[in-house]
Amino acid sequence: MQSPGVLVPSECTIFSVPDRCRSWGKMTMTVHSAAPWDPPGREERSIIVVSDLHLGSNEDHGTMARFCNFLDFLDAIDPGGKTPDVKDKRKDFNPCSDNSPIESGHTGKTLPTFTGDCPTTLSKPEKIILLGDSLDFWDSKDQNRDNVFFDAFFPLLRLRDMDCETVYVSGNHDEDMDDIIRCGSILPSEKGNTAHKFWNSHITPQYENRETGKELRGITLPWNKTRSLHIYSRAYDPVSDNGVKGINVGGISYSLVHGHQFDKEQVTATLNAGFSGAGLDVRADIVDYIEDVANISTAKNTSCILLGLVAILALFLTEILMKPPPPPSDVIIPWIGMWFGAVISFCLIFTVGLFGFSQSKLPSSRSVAIGGFLLACLLLSLVLLQFIFPWLSWIYIALFWVLLGISLYITIVVAIPCIIAVGKRKFYDIAIATRAKCIKELIDDGSFNFERFSLQSEVFVFGHTHKTDILSVNDYLNKHHQKKDKKWKKRVQKIEEILRKKPEGRKITPPVYLLNTGSWVNDPDPGKSQQRPEDVDTFVCIDSRGASLMKWYDKEKPRYVGCLCHISTDIIRQEKVKLQQTLDDIRKTRE
Repeated sequence: MQSPGVLVPSECTIFSVPDRCRSWGKMTMTVHSAAPWDPPGREERSIIVVSDLHLGSNEDHGTMARFCNFLDFLDAIDPGGKTPDVKDKRKDFNPCSDNSPIESGHTGKTLPTFTGDCPTTLSKPEKIILLGDSLDFWDSKDQNRDNVFFDAFFPLLRLRDMDCETVYVSGNHDEDMDDIIRCGSILPSEKGNTAHKFWNSHITPQYENRETGKELRGITLPWNKTRSLHIYSRAYDPVSDNGVKGINVGGISYSLVHGHQFDKEQVTATLNAGFSGAGLDVRADIVDYIEDVANISTAKNTSCILLGLVAILALFLTEILMKPPPPPSDVIIPWIGMWFGAVISFCLIFTVGLFGFSQSKLPSSRSVAIGGFLLACLLLSLVLLQFIFPWLSWIYIALFWVLLGISLYITIVVAIPCIIAVGKRKFYDIAIATRAKCIKELIDDGSFNFERFSLQSEVFVFGHTHKTDILSVNDYLNKHHQKKDKKWKKRVQKIEEILRKKPEGRKITPPVYLLNTGSWVNDPDPGKSQQRPEDVDTFVCIDSRGASLMKWYDKEKPRYVGCLCHISTDIIRQEKVKLQQTLDDIRKTRE
């Protein structure tokens, strides 16, 4: 039986991507089914969830190499042979959201009561989920998005060559991927174009409601000979045939979001949702528009110092125009125009010398040299004629206006967007971001709002905060419910009320565990950001045994994977029962 999401041969030919071990070749494919949930009988393989790679960013230029080494490690696993050993590294992990620590005899450190023994092996992945901020279009290195392409090129090729499904979830730093989702869903509906027909046979939109075709969530497209690439916006909690959200592994359901949904303000998401609800195909992201302008060739090839000088010049010329200096003010503007004309003439003469002599063998050198010579002669003639015919002083005034126009254009179109692009990160970190926060802190300050999500999964996985963490909702509610502080009692009662709601007639499954995947970014100032060693190069591994927080040890020889924390399927089921009892106790207290 063909499993969902698998590609089968067709008449359409697509070229494969070579890696270090394979040669160029061709393969044929088409989408057999676009169902993104996990096919039955695959529980012997794992799901790897990685978040916050930030490829192409300013922060950590070594992420690409470490992640490629990690993918090589996963790809080398033989599903029919010996699986690699996983080292028990629980002694290196201290979950900052732990509420009920106990002494662990074999590690000498405190561990949460709800954790179990780590798995000793790692199965070959059936699916790799990139849970947001994998590409950094929002804060690219040197504000140049070309660096994102350079950093992402080899990891994406490596992912395509692997025998597993790839799921790409957009975050706040790579929301440009949402444009691909929107375009991929529109193109198949357009007829009469060869390219659109090709997309129509290979792209499958994924909707929240598959029967009505409403609420577009993502698209599925061919990835390699037997696998698909699924691109989702903001979250990956596909709806199964019975209407339940989340992926099901070992009888446990998991929902995955990037985590920027916890930021204090959601202006962009609110505008997009509002426009979409009104039937308008508009993506409202002012910061992204500014980033696009800051990535034009003029901006990328000009230093910030030079752009700053041009902005100062524009202000100076505007000041002269608006408020002329004391007499002789009528001399200042023509004088500036004369010097600007002299600079242009010098540039033209330099061009004539360059392409007329040292670079004369280039294909169009002669045309460039002649054109530069004629323009230089014309400009110098007009400038010199002014001394003979004073009424020609308008030429200098015209040159002043040209200089003013150029400087204003560069300032408004290039300099200001670049300044905003560089400074937006500090503003975001101060005013909006939830980075470096534990799960407990997110709930305490209201950032993690249970009411924002139609939760139907026992385990809720996210990233974004760059803080590897795990929290038992039952332990959290128990601890705060026992407090005498009325404020905390009301907050816990509010959470209990939310978790018992039934939106649209569907029962909510309260999340039993909250898991944070951590990140793959080494902070340049870990002391300031409070980054711990266990917050870097971490991921979540999900299989029939349960969910594990793991870490990739790239600097070790040989490289290996270590388990920081594990919750088994049995423990999840037990905690689910305890959570229901706790919610009942809270409700009785409230009543």
